[in-house]
Amino acid sequence: MSSEEQHHHHFIQWHLNKLINGSSSTFHSYNQSLFLLLWFFAILIFVPSLFLCFHLCCRRFSQQQRSTSTTVVSPLPDQCVVGIEFMANHTLVPSSTSMVGAGFEKEECCICLSLFQSNEKLKVLIECEHVFHSECLDMWLSGHPSCPLCRASLHVSENLKK
Repeated sequence: MSSEEQHHHHFIQWHLNKLINGSSSTFHSYNQSLFLLLWFFAILIFVPSLFLCFHLCCRRFSQQQRSTSTTVVSPLPDQCVVGIEFMANHTLVPSSTSMVGAGFEKEECCICLSLFQSNEKLKVLIECEHVFHSECLDMWLSGHPSCPLCRASLHVSENLKK
């Protein structure tokens, strides 16, 4: 082998080694970057999923606690509550002074927030003279023994206490 051929052979060998070693370090760097990127996305998905599971478990536990500690309120019988006057098919005239005295200052039911209409069934609480739709007041009184507007306590007859 001549010296020129040897030199050429060493030159090729040197470039092959550099190419192989260089691509090896590039390949290693690429693998490391890919590994870190995969870990980043795994954590990015895992952490919010963990918080979501925790939130759902806490919400379910809280709902179970509420359902076991909730007391059922039965509606009060009509004959037991004293101080409610029934007004069936009452014609409302908003400008009438008698209506203002009977609790019609606002012309709306404070429970459902809709305006009183002519020929509606209304109920008046005698003690405070507040007026409500009959159905709205019945629903309210099934869980509360007071006026929905001023919280005045309704008198309960002796039939309920027995």
